[in-house]
Amino acid sequence: MNLKKFFSNLIIASLVVNCSGLSIKEPFYNAPKERSLNPNWKIELLELGYYRDVNEDWWGKEFYITNFKITNKSNKYRFYNFCDKKLKKDNLIYILNRDPNAAREFDKDPSQFDTEEFYRGFPELQFWIKIDDSRKWPTSKYGNRFVFNPVKIEKDIPTFSAAMVGCHYGIPMSNDTGASSSTNGWFAPNESKTIKTVFSIPDGATFIKLFQENHYIGEIESKKVEK
Repeated sequence: MNLKKFFSNLIIASLVVNCSGLSIKEPFYNAPKERSLNPNWKIELLELGYYRDVNEDWWGKEFYITNFKITNKSNKYRFYNFCDKKLKKDNLIYILNRDPNAAREFDKDPSQFDTEEFYRGFPELQFWIKIDDSRKWPTSKYGNRFVFNPVKIEKDIPTFSAAMVGCHYGIPMSNDTGASSSTNGWFAPNESKTIKTVFSIPDGATFIKLFQENHYIGEIESKKVEK
């Protein structure tokens, strides 16, 4: 067995999963002034809300979920990803084999598929937060990488990026958050799908924005719920 290929596809399997079991609870947030920044994609935040406390399963204090609707506005099949992991030909075949319709179309005519974008990869979706209390600034590292990466926005705003489950840091030991996803496979022309992603939020955080370079930006606001 090619162990390198096996583990590569195991990582991809953790990114492409069924997220239907992830339920979002109050407090809720939205991004009413959101903007899609790439003409090939329309990206809409459907939901952002609390999932559960971390309970020492992972880094951080609370898990929150983003639920995005992604629409392919181009005339080619395209792949979309919130994680910035680089993908290879083995990954392409593996992901196609999980989608019989896309695999059938690829066999008919590979030129229908924008594989250049697939191999080039995507910037990571960042969930920016600020933490005013310096005693709560997160310092945890995974290898030589900060789990809650410091972000430079403005000099006097202590800003960090929340940690995406299943991208660079693996998944918690609990099985429920393993349903987090950063992609939903290949999108046919004009097709829309949803992607639910779990983020860990450290203590003392205030939400600022969601940002994916050259693709999406949305200022986060608290969403009032009528009762």
